[in-house]
Amino acid sequence: MVSSCSEAIRYLIQCSKYHTNLNEKVVLASMAAICQLSNDLLTLNDYQTGYIGDALIASILILQNVNKAYNTTVSSKLAAQNEQFLRHLLDSASITDANNVLSDEQITSKIICTLYLWMVEQPLQARAFDIFAIAFEQPGKWSSNVSFEQQFASRASRKYKQSRSMLHFISSSENSSVVEEVGDYADEL
Repeated sequence: MVSSCSEAIRYLIQCSKYHTNLNEKVVLASMAAICQLSNDLLTLNDYQTGYIGDALIASILILQNVNKAYNTTVSSKLAAQNEQFLRHLLDSASITDANNVLSDEQITSKIICTLYLWMVEQPLQARAFDIFAIAFEQPGKWSSNVSFEQQFASRASRKYKQSRSMLHFISSSENSSVVEEVGDYADEL
């Protein structure tokens, strides 16, 4: 099933990459279709094709265009769908995908800042920040700029701590509920 879906997914990804040349309804439908795919299916397909990195680049560039005050090429519908699309891609992305993003010549420091600020405002897992922090550590055009790596690593660490404290809170709440239920049952006896 994975190999049979791979070609279709690749074509859907191409729609976001060439969004300026396609009818917006086609682009919106392709983004929505990808968002319906499980992260596991995307990850399995990406292992062979590497298209999540390409999709991330396209989506990040759309995000950058939305944030330009003078932009008129990205509609509000496309901007909203792109945010959902980008969140889904980040949930499925690997370190290799983040490396592909950072290796693209269109990705600048300004675009990385826009991406980071957008990611901070989103309900993303720590892993999304972690993959970029690790990618910034790799040799390449970004290796001399440790501030980005530190920002992403710091946010990943903060998100990991938040998720652990939330799990502890949920665990504590469930235990207290069980104690209350047992107490109520004991009162009935």
